[in-house]
Amino acid sequence: MKVKSLILASLAALTLNAAPEEQMNTRIFSLLKRANEKAPLENVIFSPYSMQQAIGMLNAGAKGRTAEQVNQVFGFSAESDNWFIKNHQELSPEKQKVFSNYNAVLFDRRLELKPEFIQKAGSVYHGKLMMTEFSKPAQVVQILNRIIQARTKGMIKNALSENAVNPDMIMALVNVLHFKDKWLWEFQPKDTSKETFISADNKETKVDLMFQKLDCNYFHDDQKKVHGVILPYKDTRFEMIVMMPKEKDGKISDLLQALSDGALPGWLKSANDKNETILFLPKMKLSVALDLSELLKSAGMEDAFSISNADFSGIVNEKVCVDKVLHLVKLDVDESGTEAAAATVIMVEAKAAPPKITNYFCADRPFCLVLRYKPTEAILFTGVINRLP
Repeated sequence: MKVKSLILASLAALTLNAAPEEQMNTRIFSLLKRANEKAPLENVIFSPYSMQQAIGMLNAGAKGRTAEQVNQVFGFSAESDNWFIKNHQELSPEKQKVFSNYNAVLFDRRLELKPEFIQKAGSVYHGKLMMTEFSKPAQVVQILNRIIQARTKGMIKNALSENAVNPDMIMALVNVLHFKDKWLWEFQPKDTSKETFISADNKETKVDLMFQKLDCNYFHDDQKKVHGVILPYKDTRFEMIVMMPKEKDGKISDLLQALSDGALPGWLKSANDKNETILFLPKMKLSVALDLSELLKSAGMEDAFSISNADFSGIVNEKVCVDKVLHLVKLDVDESGTEAAAATVIMVEAKAAPPKITNYFCADRPFCLVLRYKPTEAILFTGVINRLP
């Protein structure tokens, strides 16, 4: 039995005593680096939090070496469940209004799910169980597309094609999330102008470059030759971090290596708003669809994709394995703020005051971004923007 899906991903080496969020975030950046190496001229955008939840639900029923490999690739540990539970509590609709998250398990009526899987999918991931008939593929596609469109507030439509489901499939694990908020300090449309963006292949493109002077948190690492800005939203628990090489000939791959080595927490601690920052940031309207199957295999999650080696006996008695991992992300950034959405679907088939100095940050060439929830350090979205539009 196999598993198909829409998803996002992660990986890297860590110390044994690292906090769960540090483990998972470092591995996210390692996988982002790996994905960028495979497509260095394209935009790579993940929603790690979406992927972590969909894979987490799948991993709730993984056993033996299959579970070990998933844990290694995603940085899951015994503390991860409590981290997910804390996030679900803090990010509930009662406590904030800018972020929504939804998990579901669609399963064929002929299946008998294991009680321990049902318990963990519900208590840790708040997954809604939905019985349906996978013998009617068109109906399943319609249900999934309806869920994704509704839960992304219309940002992602027709996520799955008509042939995405076949009669042999027996289960779909789904995560959908959506974020929308205004900048704490909005850009003024009158200050936006057409400027040149130099893509990863050195091609020049005219883009809408937003501009403002502000006292935002700015950081720089002279050794790694990286600098970045931290832009808060109206709900200041959420923020976007934009990073890039300081030198025009700097490599985005070096920045990604530093992130994979765990540099981000140190950079964020060193950030300060003592000096004025001159900021240029492009408007973006991006849509990315990725098949991460080979990426996850190369990262070390081979057994999950092998019908001979996969062990998901904690979900069902039938022999199942992961068939495909796809991920859809949409990201809109303009003068007022940010709207972003992601969907992850896993289908199972049988067989994210010193002297005044002015900082200058102009994202007119490839850069990396992170949209995160500060209190738990959950990374909702991350990506490398190699070209625009």
